[in-house]
Amino acid sequence: MRYARAMSSSRSPCAARLLLRTSGLLTVACSLASVPSVANAGKRVHAHGAALAPEAADTQISEPSAEDKKTEDALDRAVAAEQAEDWPAAIGAYREAMALGLETINDSPINEVVAKLHFAYGTSLYNEANYEDALRQFQDAQGLFPAPAFHFNIAKCQEELGKYEAAISSYQAFVRGVPDAPANIDARIRRLEETLALQQAQADQQAAAAAAATKNPGRGLIISGASLAGLGVLTGTVGAVVFGLQAKDKSDQVDAVVSGGNPDALTYGQTLDLDDQGRRAEMLQFVMAAVGGTITVTGAVLLAVGLKKKNERKERTAATLRFAPTLQRDRAGLTLTGRF
Repeated sequence: MRYARAMSSSRSPCAARLLLRTSGLLTVACSLASVPSVANAGKRVHAHGAALAPEAADTQISEPSAEDKKTEDALDRAVAAEQAEDWPAAIGAYREAMALGLETINDSPINEVVAKLHFAYGTSLYNEANYEDALRQFQDAQGLFPAPAFHFNIAKCQEELGKYEAAISSYQAFVRGVPDAPANIDARIRRLEETLALQQAQADQQAAAAAAATKNPGRGLIISGASLAGLGVLTGTVGAVVFGLQAKDKSDQVDAVVSGGNPDALTYGQTLDLDDQGRRAEMLQFVMAAVGGTITVTGAVLLAVGLKKKNERKERTAATLRFAPTLQRDRAGLTLTGRF
């Protein structure tokens, strides 16, 4: 059985008490476990917990094995990374020590220590709005050392990611683990349930619209084509009428100056300006007519395609109609079957 290491430390780990708030998350109510170098360890304890007697030290203490040296090296790297708040490196080094057989640090299970580091790393990621990676860190922490606070933080990440159904389950797990949980947790759950219900209603509506479009694929084209054709006719007509009247009015004023004796006593410059306005109105008349014609043609094409699809659907439906003879004891006849 693997031995556990008892180590002196200025900060001994404690249980994950979980009700302080930081940046919208619940956090552990003690410092993260900090493990000093094994080189400074006070004593080694066997799995049974019996400390070696001082007077027998000369005869019973032997050189550390190669595996023990690897464990000490992993712990040294873990402590240095933790002090630098390099959470990924600290987590990796502690997990290496776990794989080598280390079970406890300062009487705390090493999985609790590593869980707190996952928690710290997840909190920093959450504060950077990296909710996907933060969620994975909180889930890793929960897997190593189950605690209600992890459920709360998992729910916060899931809510930010739009995973509302999963967030509801995580909030409910938090409430079950913390009987005196804040009352606003129930309000959060109700709000998420309402959001889910609204999303479901919208999805049902979209599904119904898609089903209707599939059932009658030509309907949308017919409506769009008819609308565009009408718009094109309206555009061309209005453009021709409005700008045509403007062009005629300017032309009449210029004619009055040139051959009508200039009744309004317009200057040469004003006459040229009237002529320019008339030419612009005439050009816009032709442009609007062209645009209206293009829109009308597009609408007509869509309308024709829609009508074609509608007719094809009718033909397919008609093709499914079948007559079948029916014979009963007291009568005979034909049965019409198919889609209507």
